[in-house]
Amino acid sequence: MKKKSLFVAGALFTVGALAMLTGCGGKTGEISGKYKEATAEEVAAACEEVRFDDSFGNVEEVGWTYNLQAEEEASAKIDLSVKADMGNGIVSNVAFKWDAESSAEYLVSLAMEENGLTSAGAGKQKLKTEGGITTSGITFNMDYDEELAIYHDMESLYISPVKTSSFFVGNTKLNLEDVVEDTIGGIGGVPGMPEIPSDPQFPAVPEKPDEFKAMLEELTANGVKISMDQRKGLKLKFTLDKQTAEKLIAEAEGEEGIAAEIAFNSFAVDFYVAFDKDGMFEGTGIVYDVDMSLQTVTEMGAVSGTVVLKGGCSLKATDKQARLPEGIATDDSYKPFDAEEMLKKIFGFGAGAPAPDWN
Repeated sequence: MKKKSLFVAGALFTVGALAMLTGCGGKTGEISGKYKEATAEEVAAACEEVRFDDSFGNVEEVGWTYNLQAEEEASAKIDLSVKADMGNGIVSNVAFKWDAESSAEYLVSLAMEENGLTSAGAGKQKLKTEGGITTSGITFNMDYDEELAIYHDMESLYISPVKTSSFFVGNTKLNLEDVVEDTIGGIGGVPGMPEIPSDPQFPAVPEKPDEFKAMLEELTANGVKISMDQRKGLKLKFTLDKQTAEKLIAEAEGEEGIAAEIAFNSFAVDFYVAFDKDGMFEGTGIVYDVDMSLQTVTEMGAVSGTVVLKGGCSLKATDKQARLPEGIATDDSYKPFDAEEMLKKIFGFGAGAPAPDWN
């Protein structure tokens, strides 16, 4: 159970990290199978029958290599209005309407060398958006049509616009450690992150069978449906529906910082994880379709509107290897990230220019 705990949790962290670094339509994220609903006891017993000792191979052996492929497809429709309290009795009405479609794919190649774990990655991202922010009759357009090539080594994240970019002036180079700290709070133990500990510690699934079964029983008690397919190894599917989401929201009411009225027009989330008959990791994924209306009060002001999110992301073992352009680490065309230049390109103003009147 110890190895299984590490591998399952590691897969989850990696999906999240890659989705954030590359951006996380269709059924991307789904792992097909003939799933049958199962009890917590049946799932726990099935997990005991599959060998998880070497799900990723001998990760501590020098010479070990492993490749993972992440994919993402997503769309969002956001229509929000904000009554922002600007102070001194001034209230600003802000409207935010934004439609977006995103797709991404990313390969990560891992290797254990004498000096520790190394990582390299290569992929691409497409992002198309329409909409913007309107306040006091002024609209700040957020129509973008981006296509980026993205790479990383142990030192840097490289971003290269495939076509003219609204965000990046040209080839851009970011310090990978800064990216981690700014985007995911420096989570350790994620493939591709610098200074990875030799024995990364992930939040562990309970190692004792009784504790593992109790965790599964808690999930089902909260409305999570668990299904499995044991024909060729083990595939698990965890389903959260509208009723489950409404129950979780109701339980959150009254907690500190929770002051939102959320109504789900639809809510469907499926999470998958799969191992073959030898216990080798095959993949994990998530598919979601959420349509909700909300009213809440934040530090910004009163917010109301609708949010629709659809899509999925997956992480699968693969024989493909990530290949970076030769000499990219010393390529002078990759310039350090310049936030001021990005602001100028997107909004027409930067640190050296006056900001627009938001009132």
